[in-house]
Amino acid sequence: KVEDGAIMGSGPASHLFTERGNFKNFHYRIEAKISDGGNSGQYFRTQFGPGFPKGYEAQINSTGRDPIKTGSLYPAFNPKLTGAAREKLLVKEQLAKPGEWFTQEVIVQGNHIVILVNGKKTVDFVDEANTFKEGHFAIQQHDPGSKVWVRKVEVKELPETK
Repeated sequence: KVEDGAIMGSGPASHLFTERGNFKNFHYRIEAKISDGGNSGQYFRTQFGPGFPKGYEAQINSTGRDPIKTGSLYPAFNPKLTGAAREKLLVKEQLAKPGEWFTQEVIVQGNHIVILVNGKKTVDFVDEANTFKEGHFAIQQHDPGSKVWVRKVEVKELPETK
């Protein structure tokens, strides 16, 4: 639904996908806010299908139960990542307060993924497996009782890497 000029997601787990599904290299920026206790995600190179999308997720979570906070690259895309390699993807501090607008940017070139929150780099990761090469963008609403608002979505496609 639209609320105060922003897309607002609430209710059971759901995802809003782009129609186009072949994004490869890009700068994907959103302005969002999350409710207190809310959990959401900014998906990229993801696929539509049953259950949770198969793709990468930049986490949106300020005070939810999940200890993985806004600015993290959610590690579900590769369950084999453990220890220090996994920890490099995670933000444990609160970078965006609930109910306050923030920007989250995802920059992807080939297998290189960078995430920024309010201009601060939180993740700089090379996925050696290049797990997902292309796909849709999606916004997630994860938990009942959670609300997420997105008022701006910007995508700039980037050239292929060599």
